[in-house]
Amino acid sequence: MHNINIERAILSTILYQSEASDGILESLEDEAFYHPTYRDIYQTIQYLVLKNIPVDEEFIRKHYKGGAFSEDVFFDILSTTPLPNTAPYIKELLELWNNRKIEKSANEILSKVQIGEDVTDLIIGIGKLSAPIRKIQPFHADKIEAREPEFVCKSWLPIPRGALSVISAPGGTGKSWFALQLAMRYVSEEKKKVFLWLSEDRASICKDRLLKISAFTGLDITGLIHIETSFPPLLLRKSKTGTDIDPYFYQIRKTLLTYDFVLFDPLLAFYGGNENDNSEARIFMQPFMNWAAEENKSIVFLHHSRKNNQDGENKVRGAGAFIDSARCAYEMERIYQKKELDTRRLHEREIRLTKDNWGAIVHLRQYKTYLHLMPEKSSLSFAGSNYEERTQQEDKVDFSHLRL
Repeated sequence: MHNINIERAILSTILYQSEASDGILESLEDEAFYHPTYRDIYQTIQYLVLKNIPVDEEFIRKHYKGGAFSEDVFFDILSTTPLPNTAPYIKELLELWNNRKIEKSANEILSKVQIGEDVTDLIIGIGKLSAPIRKIQPFHADKIEAREPEFVCKSWLPIPRGALSVISAPGGTGKSWFALQLAMRYVSEEKKKVFLWLSEDRASICKDRLLKISAFTGLDITGLIHIETSFPPLLLRKSKTGTDIDPYFYQIRKTLLTYDFVLFDPLLAFYGGNENDNSEARIFMQPFMNWAAEENKSIVFLHHSRKNNQDGENKVRGAGAFIDSARCAYEMERIYQKKELDTRRLHEREIRLTKDNWGAIVHLRQYKTYLHLMPEKSSLSFAGSNYEERTQQEDKVDFSHLRL
């Protein structure tokens, strides 16, 4: 019913970023703060603004409206990093406050029912409780600046900037090889920081693959590529009041503020909901869509797809909302010839552009392309290099057991 970290971060933002304070004070009442001292400090800030007194440490101490002033609590606020974007945090705080009001009303109804009192008015009141609706801010069409969508890695595989992308592939197809090379190419072109959360691989294996990619592409391994390989948190939170994104998402977002390209692998490791439920999938994906748009980041999810069906086409696993939320989607698969694995091209992958809202095709120029992901002398390629020689002695060689 509360999140002390968000309350503290909002107060820190008011103190350190004066330009953000107006929007916060317009959106939040003091009762939205659960922590009593944070609520008293916020009330003091409201008083200072009303009296046109500067909002700083000394005046807050002087005009503090609560009981004994706690230096320890105030130090916690001052040592907290300000928020890059307050809107999602304010929304979360308002929803938590609303849940507390609903719980309070429900307890009142229960106590009155037990002694036989009429609860009609209370039931009507609890039905009206809702978090404040965000203001609609329409733009005049003639005042909007026209701008074409931006893409990164245009010469290799176009990824939109300021939007969410999804790349899907069957298990064991080489998604991590793809992620690492994509990061190297992005850094080579943009000279900006990349964050990869590769939860299915060890850091040492990732470094080995980076070295191998560097050897056959000539791309440098730089300090701009940062990799996390720990087991990720599940970010879809279910409770008696409904389903929403866990506040830890906003902590991740704050931590990754300085990264311009962020990739998560695989999507379902972060999800935690019913993968076939469109409403849950949309609730999960929406904050990532907002994050990409508000901070103009390229955010990519790698996602598992089902095994190949009879016509060789991949089918993305789970709810359609995973792909619906993306502005760009690709499917990756091994290369086949006449439905047989092409053992001469085990180091390559076929990439198909399956969703294109922003015009990636302008840069890709075709809906199907081929990418060289791993060294030709990788274990997979080596295993298939003498395919022709062995097929003279065997009717058929099955390479389906081979793994990267």
